[in-house]
Amino acid sequence: MDERLNLSEARTLIPLLRSISAEVRDRRVTLARREALRDDLATNSASITPEGFIVALQDLDASIADQRRGMNTALAELDRLGLVVPSVFPLVVHIPGRTSRGDVVFCWEEGADHVEDGMPLGQPKINAA
Repeated sequence: MDERLNLSEARTLIPLLRSISAEVRDRRVTLARREALRDDLATNSASITPEGFIVALQDLDASIADQRRGMNTALAELDRLGLVVPSVFPLVVHIPGRTSRGDVVFCWEEGADHVEDGMPLGQPKINAA
């Protein structure tokens, strides 16, 4: 997507963003568990036979690589749509937009039911306390 969307058009992306977000979240959780398991395995390797240890590490490394590839594929889908992902935890997606004020960036965050009103380009969002 090379064009800028209005707010209504940006909102039509929410179902797709939720779907991709669910995949990223699931892979993020699985990846964290597998990496923790690998760390535990490496820490407690004295109780495992050398052959079993090597096979277990190879299996975990393959699974970790698979999760990373899957997450990268999901994030690449957003990139192909012309969207920007400034954060993956939580997943935050910036959608190039246009309003009557000019070019803006609409923002969607993992778990949200809406797209936030556009911020003018180059203006940081200030959170009120």
